Amino acid sequence: MKTELFLVCNAQTLSDPNDRSVGWWSDLSLSPDGRRQAMLLGDRIKTTYEDINLMYASPLKRSAETAAIIADSLKVVVRKDAGLRELDAGRMEPTPADAGTAPDFAAGTPGNGESYESLHRRATRSIDAIVTKGLGKRTLVVTHGGPIVAYLRAFLGFGPDDADRAPFFGCVPSSLHELVFDDNEKTILRLNDVSHLADAPS
Repeated sequence: MKTELFLVCNAQTLSDPNDRSVGWWSDLSLSPDGRRQAMLLGDRIKTTYEDINLMYASPLKRSAETAAIIADSLKVVVRKDAGLRELDAGRMEPTPADAGTAPDFAAGTPGNGESYESLHRRATRSIDAIVTKGLGKRTLVVTHGGPIVAYLRAFLGFGPDDADRAPFFGCVPSSLHELVFDDNEKTILRLNDVSHLADAPS
């Protein structure tokens, strides 16, 4: 039985969600460019795939807004899943924003922050449950860089304690990642795909 899972990273926000002075659970809205990215991705998915049966999203605003725009194109109901939220770094002393588009998993999480191990377990548990609910179907999950990287690592057999040796995957705003489960075989078909942005105005 073939099951297809599409992981989408939230589109571009008004400010950098990796700024550790506010923590990654801050509720950032999409920028105008981000809304345009989400529209282009929705159009791309609609024209490339016959249908999407199920759709889930992180409840954080940047993911929920991305999902709502895509869902409008696909005519699919979005279900919120708190397990899809980004890594909670807690409140930290202001530092320069991280250069990448996903959390620095080596960074400490003082105060009320969340560890990478916790993120890995949480995201993997939530996405695995979503895959089980969507057996034999096409499911779209709109989340963030941290959960996507953690799940891709788990997909390859790396556990929550393997952050130092597991590969790091790119995860830019509005990127598409496609995974296929077919009986006992698992395949990554697409990683960090932003080809839908090729003709977008700069």
